[in-house]
Amino acid sequence: MRQAARSRALRLGLGGAIAIALSAGGYLIMPPLGMMMAGISAMFLFFGTITGGSSVPSDVLTGIEGEVKCLRELQRLPEEFLLFNQVQMPDPWLPNGRRELDFFVIGPHGLTIVEVKNTSGMIYVDPDQRHWRVARRGCGSSPNWHSMDSPLRQVSAQVNAVERWLLAQGIHAPVHPMICFARSDVILQNTDSSSVPVLVPEQLVDRIQSESTGAWSATQRESVVRVQSGKTPRLASAA
Repeated sequence: MRQAARSRALRLGLGGAIAIALSAGGYLIMPPLGMMMAGISAMFLFFGTITGGSSVPSDVLTGIEGEVKCLRELQRLPEEFLLFNQVQMPDPWLPNGRRELDFFVIGPHGLTIVEVKNTSGMIYVDPDQRHWRVARRGCGSSPNWHSMDSPLRQVSAQVNAVERWLLAQGIHAPVHPMICFARSDVILQNTDSSSVPVLVPEQLVDRIQSESTGAWSATQRESVVRVQSGKTPRLASAA
C-alpha cells in the first residue's frame, strides 16, 4: 500500500506538471483552448487520485486488515502465551496437503486456534444451520438480508488437523477453537448457542485466558513449542 501511494503521488506530480504546461500553452494560443485543456487535465487528475490505491485484491486486503486488528489484541496476552500467525498445518484431506490457521496460540491451559472472519453486518449465529443469516443496512430503514457459510465446519476441520498433527508427534493436548469477527461494524447475535466461542477482537484475550480444560503439563507445552517452532512459521509478534 505504501508503494502504491508513492507511485500514485509520482504520477500525480508528473501529471500536474504536464497539465499546467498544456493549459498554459493552450491559453497562449487561444484562451478558450487553455480553459478546455485545464478542465480535461483536472478530470484526469481527479480520477488519478481515486484509482490505483493498491494492487492487492480488496478481499485479500480486508482479510489482512482483520488479522492485523486481531493481532493487536492478541499481543496483549501475557508472556507465558506464545503466538503464531498464518501457520501452515499438514492436512492430507486437502488437495494441497496444507491447512492455514490464522492464529495459533500456545498457552498455559492448552492450544487455541483463532479463525478470523471479516463479514460485516448483523450476524445471527446458528450452530444447527449450514448458513448463518446476515443483515446489512439497505436503502431507507429496511435491511438487506444475506447469508454466509457457517464457519463451524471449517473450524472443526482445523481442530482435527491440529489434533492429528499433535498425535503424529506423540503429543495429546487440548485444542480450543474460536471464531473472531474482526469488522468494527459487526453485530453478533445468539452467540451463546454455539459451543465454539464466537467473538469480536476485544473479547479474545479474556476468553483465551479463561480457557482451562484438560490436563496440560509443562512438558507437553514445551514439546508443542519445540515442534511448532521447528516448523519455522512466521511469529505473529514479528508480523
